[in-house]
Amino acid sequence: MTETPAFLTRPALWPLSHGEWALADDLVFRDLYGVVCTVVGGTRLNGASIPKMIWPVIGHPFETDYVYPAALHDAQCGERMETDWLVHDRFFRALKAEKVAKWKANVMGYAVQQWGPTWTTADEWTRALRLA
Repeated sequence: MTETPAFLTRPALWPLSHGEWALADDLVFRDLYGVVCTVVGGTRLNGASIPKMIWPVIGHPFETDYVYPAALHDAQCGERMETDWLVHDRFFRALKAEKVAKWKANVMGYAVQQWGPTWTTADEWTRALRLA
């Protein structure tokens, strides 16, 4: 069963120093699969999960219409609890939930899939070792 992706909370972001921001309260997002993702209030973010090469086209992650998707993506890229593909896909769906312009969501979704952070989860390593 699929759900309608949506942000369930919209906390303020407080500017810190050196390009960092912090969530004033928990940020909660329900994804397409009904998974509820929570970024704990106070989490420090810097927008680095969005490739800087596209900032001139789309704007700074925390000063635009996609602040909450960027904050979610930043936190999940830092945690690396799920696959990079799933985290990047969730970011794209969060952009759509926020009604970011279609062209911008497509550019950003492509950019994070191509040039965003990548990692391998423990489960992927375990599968690779079993196949070896």
